[in-house]
Amino acid sequence: MDFGDVLAQSRALAARQQLELSAGSSVGYNNTRNTTSVHGFSPSSRTHGDQIPRLERDLSQIDAESRRIFHSHPYVNDSHQYPSTGDTLLAEYGFETNRLEQSLQSIALLDTYEPLIPFSDADLDAFTRQQNELSILAAVDIARTQSSSLSLQFNLKSFHNTWNSIKRELVTDTAFVPLPKTTASSQQSSVQNYTQVLPSSTTTNGSYASAIHTILFDSTHETTAAKLLEYSSVQQNRSNSAQLLFFALRYICSGSTDGTNFRSDSTDLHVNSIRCLERLFLDGKLRPAIESQPIAARRGGYPGIISDVRAYLNLHGMRALYSSESSFTFEGFPLWPQIYLCIRCGDWSAAESIVSNAQSIFESNGLQFASFFTAFIRSGSTRRLPMNSLKQLIHEYKSTAYQSNDVMRRACYILLARVDLSGLFVLYDSDFELLFNSIEDYLWLQLSIAPNSTEDVERMNTELCGISEDVKCAKGLKGIQEEVQTFGAVHFDRNGENPLFYGFVLVLCGLFENAVKYMLMENAHQKYSKDAIHAAFCMFWYGLIDNELYADVLWRYIRPMLTNQSGDSVATAAMYAMTLLGGDEKGKYCGELLKRIVLQSGCIDMLLGNGKSRKKGLLNDLIGAFVECGNAGVVRSAVNEHWIKDIVLDAARDAEEYGDIAVATQLYDRLELIEPVLILLGRQLSANLMSRGVKSREDAWKSARDFELRLRNDANFDRSISSYGPVIRSFRLLLQLYDWLELVWIPEKSEAAWTCLKSMNWLPLSSDLVLIRAAELRSGSNEYTDAVIDCVPEILLAAMELIVSRHTELRRAQARAELSAYRNATAAELAADRAELITAAQSLINFSGMLQFPYADVSARLIRLQVMLS
Repeated sequence: MDFGDVLAQSRALAARQQLELSAGSSVGYNNTRNTTSVHGFSPSSRTHGDQIPRLERDLSQIDAESRRIFHSHPYVNDSHQYPSTGDTLLAEYGFETNRLEQSLQSIALLDTYEPLIPFSDADLDAFTRQQNELSILAAVDIARTQSSSLSLQFNLKSFHNTWNSIKRELVTDTAFVPLPKTTASSQQSSVQNYTQVLPSSTTTNGSYASAIHTILFDSTHETTAAKLLEYSSVQQNRSNSAQLLFFALRYICSGSTDGTNFRSDSTDLHVNSIRCLERLFLDGKLRPAIESQPIAARRGGYPGIISDVRAYLNLHGMRALYSSESSFTFEGFPLWPQIYLCIRCGDWSAAESIVSNAQSIFESNGLQFASFFTAFIRSGSTRRLPMNSLKQLIHEYKSTAYQSNDVMRRACYILLARVDLSGLFVLYDSDFELLFNSIEDYLWLQLSIAPNSTEDVERMNTELCGISEDVKCAKGLKGIQEEVQTFGAVHFDRNGENPLFYGFVLVLCGLFENAVKYMLMENAHQKYSKDAIHAAFCMFWYGLIDNELYADVLWRYIRPMLTNQSGDSVATAAMYAMTLLGGDEKGKYCGELLKRIVLQSGCIDMLLGNGKSRKKGLLNDLIGAFVECGNAGVVRSAVNEHWIKDIVLDAARDAEEYGDIAVATQLYDRLELIEPVLILLGRQLSANLMSRGVKSREDAWKSARDFELRLRNDANFDRSISSYGPVIRSFRLLLQLYDWLELVWIPEKSEAAWTCLKSMNWLPLSSDLVLIRAAELRSGSNEYTDAVIDCVPEILLAAMELIVSRHTELRRAQARAELSAYRNATAAELAADRAELITAAQSLINFSGMLQFPYADVSARLIRLQVMLS
């Protein structure tokens, strides 16, 4: 049939259909090919303009017409030439370029043209046919590539520009994570008062911080912590190693409730690691390979693992590779690779289906593999063949599969026997090259054949000794861990630039603490610290690492947030510290980190509230929201308002011990503990009392004075002042001594200084007070605190110097008075004042002798000053 006639009839039918559609009638066309089978999509999915009927035509007509077009417009093999002939032909027959992938799956076009039939050099017609076929295939491939590229660009643009609006519709290849609901819940009103003051979910750490915020404070989310963190790593487009790590953690923790549950039994972790590696191979390697090369894969068939496996075999040329072993071919594909790859993808039921349907093939070759496989499936969670079946399998393997060059055939026997890869079941270097393309493949096989416990290994080795000396039970999980550690980080992270991948391997082997230590302590890398700490949080949240280790690495992570004293950074650090409550019943480790944050952040008002306004701080809000949320039962009875007070009290004591009096007094003040504040301010003032002209002395006095003014205006304090006896008495005395020294150091005010000293009535300026004051100011007395007693020696010297200075002034004044008209009266008064000073000096000397001062020369210096009075 001529091509022009085909087009004419097609257009006539199209016009006829258009008339019928406009008249509102519907006419069916009999004896025509189903539209879905020809074009790859259903008629209901086509637009009104696409409803053009296609005439019945077979491949011979397409082939003849395409060769005619090729002769008229030959394709030149040049990178700048486009194979327009093949594209034009396909377009004429209704295969739109943007639907080529769907169309090609419904026709046998590739099966007709491939494989290419060899021909002699003189057969020009065969050469033309081949070149035409290649042009059509090239057109298909280029159209598919362009369509995929445009689709990828559009998706990326939409992802970056409108992510927040389409996040619920986005499905990634690496994370299958449902997003939290945004609908209001019954608990929303009760949590609202707290969450409005909590750190924002879009703080310095972006999406990871948002996930932590949701885990701790959002009782409405339905996804688990592991899923949220994996989703965050994908959302932020973190490195492949980071996404692999969270992918593994999500699978390993999938069998646990979302909360703390430290599991000493590693059976579930072992099985979940296998599931993770299987899903990683299926969705991360096998299916992407098929999707990237659909023409070479020629998938077709029904949905499911079996069709995927066969398409994967097409990609790797397995059909040609196994053509020599035609006796083990099932439905046109090599049998053993189908079984092995189905198991590698984790679909034992698909492998069982293949084994069951191919039972006749096994029987014709004298094999009992099908019965072994059935027995293995029926063993359930033990995943162990009965001893009689295992003995028969080993015998069959030794007599048949051991001599085979098919490594996947031997691997299938190894998976059922679960024996060590040595002796009779050894794998050679060439086997490794074919069977293991990555460390994940090797780990999967080792974990799949590993017994569940050390006891199983010992028992199996005992039983296998009676079967064959060349067969040993596979190493258990502990043996795999030792092997990985023997290889060490040098093998997996040779340059030390990607610690997350080695962490990923360690996690799969159950070495969780080793993974955390390597990623965050032994080879901490700034670039990956954010991923590593959140992986550590995930392990801690599910009880895979202990509190102490997580608290250590968490502090390393949040400590830099406190250096700039930014409110958002400090709030984020406090939120991360709250994660420790997930596995700490008494709040010990969380309290320690919160205490450090309080001491090092400098944001006491924000964290603890303002003492003047009595407004609660961020820590109270965090605890309130945490308790209200009640997330997965991790709320502990010990975590309450008193727990926060204990944290602040410990922080105040540490600040006092470190000598940070300002922070300590501020913290004690938040707790409304007046006595410690009085003691610290008095101690600070006492230490700086004699430091004339130093700024710290003035600062200490201002702090003490301001607090004294607050106390005077506090009616409650006036009612309870008796309970603070020695403390408040010493505190106010130190303030008086400060004012007195200010007068002493001004020579012109010696008289005022002497009057002030007498009014204080503190030092024994007369003999009758010496014994009384000595008892009061002795070390260990209950009258004054150590802050006052410690400064007595220096105050005595200052008082004696004042007496000497004042005595000198009076003596000179007396000499002048004796020359005046009123010398008798004035001289007598001055003489009495001098006698008072001499008595005071002697009393001070006697007083100093009765005290045990730390300075041995105080009394001697006082005596030397007394000599100056004579």
